[in-house]
Amino acid sequence: DEHKIKVIFTINYHTHFGENLYIVGNISTFGKWVPKNGFPLHYQPVNPNLNGNLSLLEGDWTGSLYLPRTLGVVEYKYVLYNNEQNHVIWEQGENRRLDLRNLPSKEEQITTVTESYIVKIV
Repeated sequence: DEHKIKVIFTINYHTHFGENLYIVGNISTFGKWVPKNGFPLHYQPVNPNLNGNLSLLEGDWTGSLYLPRTLGVVEYKYVLYNNEQNHVIWEQGENRRLDLRNLPSKEEQITTVTESYIVKIV
């Protein structure tokens, strides 16, 4: 569909066992700012040989989805969620913004959003 664009989110972030990253934002796909309804990212280890030490999970969190350009500007944050403790930690700072109207033309419908860091999660 020429009105949708595939967006791939990738972020390198250190997590601990039981923690997951989600994208939470102003659209229904991102949960309308409700963390439990956010878009889950999937963990891709940089070094899958951790010698059994699951407390040191180094790698990328990634997820892809198709978004309609008609959504315009999407606002979002990364959220760290601990499944075992049902604990949510929001990324601090301004909301991240992705303007779907200004992404590549229909011949290049895949856009990769690579974030090198999360703005301080406390």
